[in-house]
Amino acid sequence: MFVAQDKPFDMLVKAMKTTFKTYELFELCRIVLAKENRFTVMLSTLPNVGSGLFISVPDQIPFESEEEAFNHVLAHHLDRFFEVSEVEVDPPKGNFQFVNRCQITGDLIGPPNYHRYQDILKDHFNRNIQGMSYDRYLEKVESVKEPEVIQAWVDKMKVSRQYTVIAAEGSGEEPRVLHTLDEIRFFLMTNRKQQVVVQKEKWKIPGEKVELMPQGNLRRSIEVMLEDQRRFPLDTANHLRGRLRRCNLHFTKRGSKGITYVCAVKRKHRYSDTVFSASLQALIGFVESHPEITQVKLLEEYFAETGVEATEDAKKQLLQDLRWLVSEGYVTEYADDRLYADKALPMTQAEDKQRQTGNRKPDESSGPDGGQKPEDSVSEPESGSVSVPVIESADTDATVSVADERPESSADAPSLEPVPDAESVKEVGEVESKDPEVVEDATSSEEQTGEDAGTEPKS
Repeated sequence: MFVAQDKPFDMLVKAMKTTFKTYELFELCRIVLAKENRFTVMLSTLPNVGSGLFISVPDQIPFESEEEAFNHVLAHHLDRFFEVSEVEVDPPKGNFQFVNRCQITGDLIGPPNYHRYQDILKDHFNRNIQGMSYDRYLEKVESVKEPEVIQAWVDKMKVSRQYTVIAAEGSGEEPRVLHTLDEIRFFLMTNRKQQVVVQKEKWKIPGEKVELMPQGNLRRSIEVMLEDQRRFPLDTANHLRGRLRRCNLHFTKRGSKGITYVCAVKRKHRYSDTVFSASLQALIGFVESHPEITQVKLLEEYFAETGVEATEDAKKQLLQDLRWLVSEGYVTEYADDRLYADKALPMTQAEDKQRQTGNRKPDESSGPDGGQKPEDSVSEPESGSVSVPVIESADTDATVSVADERPESSADAPSLEPVPDAESVKEVGEVESKDPEVVEDATSSEEQTGEDAGTEPKS
């Protein structure tokens, strides 16, 4: 399973609360999954299958076997346990007819009859070779008989590494010097094993560390599941939905496919007795008669059709009115700047309340405000109609706070809002009905955790 990391998630919520834009739930999931530094991979082993996950303690990377994890630490994190130094030693003595060389890196390994050959070969494999088994790697080792190559290996062996154990503070251990890989492995297994490898049934790893994992079944499974979720992120949406609800965001469903949308503003519906100022009424009527119009086209077509002079003050007032209608929930602004306004209901608010009260059964569950109680789970069809801008993740030292207060205005809309008064705006009551075309989830203090299974729509 893939879950959003805290900082990118907080930035995403902050952007939604600042712009008041409406996003498809699946598009929010794709934003999270688009970059590895935005999500965390949750791993768990199947019951009665395998022996669990083996974690490299220094870098928290999971492996399928203890040997793989141990070899990873030996190849990349010996400096945590030893002080590595190079010393001059006597060159190897003997009659060497040939030396073996790695075909992949070109490094000289040594002659097979040299007593440290196996240690050198395994150390080279652990440090430099990835995505290949040890047995298969042996096929990539070639023999070279040229005298100058043999002499180059002898000169190379005049310098040897030695490893001095770093003693823990207050342990009173005497310094120990190790020379071979077998000595190092035995020391770590007997004295530092809990600092090298631990075994877990469940583990989580940041997405950016997946590429550090060796090629194998575990990494391949993560990559396949990631591609599947990027295409149809139902499982990610089920987890993300609960976190968005806890941030006081609201959910609506629209269209015949029941696509779920998320917004920081709760939808409001107009009634026959809802009264706006002249400018607001003209603007919302224009948006209603031009569904899916973008904000850019609105500025071009509104003044041409209404005959109002397109002065700078008039454009500024138009944007202020649009901003207010969006922030109050009367107009929906999607992530790709499309605008939509529902038609006014052919009844008064009082009539709608009376209708709902008369149709509600005594034992029928309802939300806290009389609306429809949110379902425990909903299916998610896939939709590619809305293109959502990418929200970049925060820097490592950035601090993001998600407030419930009304955020400041975004760059694409003015920050000023018209103040409703007796002459400008008159809203009658609070709207609690259900739109015939749109079903809105009622906000609830209860945490919604369950989600239904969805099927991917046909292309």
